Amino acid sequence: MLTAPVDMNSSGAEVNSDEANQSGPSLSPDGKYLFFFRHYDETKMNIYWVSTKVIDDIKKKVLSTNDSK
Repeated sequence: MLTAPVDMNSSGAEVNSDEANQSGPSLSPDGKYLFFFRHYDETKMNIYWVSTKVIDDIKKKVLSTNDSK
């Protein structure tokens, strides 16, 4: 099932930050982890990773919201 893109910040996920820009999402070969870059300014960047469970949680939230419409 296809859905519209979801802003992970507004969905309550722990991925996006209002204080930085995120880019370069990539999945681990086993699909269990999401890696991404977080840029605080031109000179400071960190690499983060989270369990892809966060994606499943967002998907459930979005689908349940769409079902109630």
